Amino acid sequence: MANALALLLVKLHLLGFWWGDCSLSNALFRRDASEYSAYLVDAETGEFQNVLTDGQREHDLDIALFNVAAELEDLAIAGVLHPGMDPIRASQGVISRYRRLWKALKEPQILDPKDRHAVERAMRSLQDLGFAVEEVEVTMDGDKGMLKFSPRLVAAGYHQQRLKEILGLDAEELQAKRLLASFDRYRARESHTGHSNEVLARRWLTTVFDHVIDQIPTELRGRVEPAQMFHEILEHRWYLGEQAGKDLGIDYATQQYITNILPFRTDSGTLNPEEPVAVSER
Repeated sequence: MANALALLLVKLHLLGFWWGDCSLSNALFRRDASEYSAYLVDAETGEFQNVLTDGQREHDLDIALFNVAAELEDLAIAGVLHPGMDPIRASQGVISRYRRLWKALKEPQILDPKDRHAVERAMRSLQDLGFAVEEVEVTMDGDKGMLKFSPRLVAAGYHQQRLKEILGLDAEELQAKRLLASFDRYRARESHTGHSNEVLARRWLTTVFDHVIDQIPTELRGRVEPAQMFHEILEHRWYLGEQAGKDLGIDYATQQYITNILPFRTDSGTLNPEEPVAVSER
């Protein structure tokens, strides 16, 4: 959640949006593969600027630091916060994550001009963070004889956009990254067929993604969103393979997931209205 909230703040600040009331309770958190994604749900205090000044960003960070620490302190007083978590240190962790992300996206990197792949790696490192680099400036540092790599314009959602373009699927950023990795492996296996990427994309959708999702029984659909479910089934396949010492296949992993995991999940909140909801006593 700390990673997700820090990333949300970075995205907003890149857009020139000053939140003014960043807090855990003013954000919606959704599962995104093995982590979370965060959305702003209360923008009453926010305002758009062409570009935020460093002072405006720091003001937003100060507010976030205070709000998150206060909310976690409330949870600690209520006895529901993990006993090993310090509210102030946890809140500072959000700010530290923000600063690392902002530095990677906005501050120049010094590269070795003799390394032919240095710029490509710098671009890929930003893409791995989930940002598409729409404009970049590469200049020579005359004093040191080194390349200066400066991202000028970046936009969030690199993997989401690529997934939409290639496969026509909507997903959270890390979910999209995982689905693209599955497609890339499939494409590598099928490269001998000579088919175009468009044909292979349609085949992957039909024979892999849809094949898995279509196995979900009607009464269990809606508990977990398809992209998240596909990611979890891949994780479950790996876990079962580690236990067995061999790959047991996607169909076996899917059936085991349906039997042992999915009945106890209600992430999306879209249960069948006729289905009873089990309540555990603690």
